[in-house]
Amino acid sequence: MNLNYFYDVYTEADHISVATYSLGKAFDNVFKMFKPISPSEYKTQILTSTEPVFDYLSNKYDTIEKLFGFQKIVDLNDIMAIYAVTRKKEDFESLKILSDLCKKEYPKTMLGFYFECEYYEHIGNPEKALRTF
Repeated sequence: MNLNYFYDVYTEADHISVATYSLGKAFDNVFKMFKPISPSEYKTQILTSTEPVFDYLSNKYDTIEKLFGFQKIVDLNDIMAIYAVTRKKEDFESLKILSDLCKKEYPKTMLGFYFECEYYEHIGNPEKALRTF
C-alpha cells in the first residue's frame, strides 16, 4: 500500500476552515492525472524526456486504468500535445503509434489518417502518404 501525504500551511485559514482547504487540495492531488497535459508539464516532463514521446501518453493512461480500474478516452488536448512534441523532437515512430491511437479513439475523424500521412511524408514515402490521404 502506498501512502502519500503533504504538509501544507494555510495562513488565512482558522481551525474550522482548514479542513475545507485541505480537502480541496487532496482531491486536486488525487485526480491531477485526469487533467489534460498542462503547458508546464509539456515543458518540464515531455520535452526533457529521453524516452519515445508516445510512452508518456501511454504511461499516463495505463496508470489511470491501473489505479481507478477503467479506461479513459484519450483527451484531444493530450493527443495534440504529444503531436506537437513528436514534430519538435522529430520522433516519427511515435507519430505512427499516435495515428493508430487516433483511428481507434476517434474513428469518425480524419485525425489518425492525417498523422499517418505525415508519418509517411517524414520517412520519405510520399506515394504511400498520398494513398493514405
